[in-house]
Amino acid sequence: MAVLCHDILDLKADGEYIELLLRREEKVHKSRRTRDPSTDPARADVVRWIMATKASLGFGLKTAYTAVAYFDRFFEHKSIESMRDKTWALKLLSVACLSLAAKMEEIKVLAISEFAIGEDYRFSSEAVQRMELLVLSTMEWRMLAVTPFPYLNFFASKLEETPKDLMISNSIKFIFAAIEVMSSVRFQPSEVAAAAILAALDERLTCKSVESKMIYLSSSGLSNYEHVFACYTLMIQQSHKLRSSNILASFDASPANSTMTSSKRRRLQ
Repeated sequence: MAVLCHDILDLKADGEYIELLLRREEKVHKSRRTRDPSTDPARADVVRWIMATKASLGFGLKTAYTAVAYFDRFFEHKSIESMRDKTWALKLLSVACLSLAAKMEEIKVLAISEFAIGEDYRFSSEAVQRMELLVLSTMEWRMLAVTPFPYLNFFASKLEETPKDLMISNSIKFIFAAIEVMSSVRFQPSEVAAAAILAALDERLTCKSVESKMIYLSSSGLSNYEHVFACYTLMIQQSHKLRSSNILASFDASPANSTMTSSKRRRLQ
């Protein structure tokens, strides 16, 4: 299904950078609206398309996650119902979100025509660019999305578990196992990262035990254990579903089998 890129697995952040991310995350959270598209079937279709197309084009997982985050942020301001009966509009939006994410995260920028692999719809460059502008204006041109990935190494270090690389790799599997039902509007990136690390640590935690584990992470400014437990539960449930259908096994997140995707610069991720 996907191969993990080094820039996620090896992404390290010190305490000062984590504090900066948390402040930025909190600022975004306070300005958020309550609309959450994660329960709408249309979102799941879009996420599946993004993940499949990302694999076909050789993009990194961080690019795919960012594209999904753009989609979620777009529907904080727009109603997904307005596009429910317009399959072409949702597909065009999907292409625009993935194209924008690729421009932020990938070194090589592909032509728009390459995004339509195996699709019924063929969009002109002008149509995609117009949708990109709509996405940009809707998000007020704030394209630097905080993602869970910079937190993983830091949280794993807090728990002092070894081998740490394996724990982080498994955490990323849990994140992508639940991406269809876990929107970036409902959970903050730090909460997603904490839930993933705890899922990699133990898949049988209770709400009480998650709260106790959070003691090790609370010094990082993370305290909402109920949100973390809700996210953790989603990850466990979804990963079990994927394992039963042998889908999650196709995730290879080991450093030895990684492909290299380098970001253009260190940015708030």
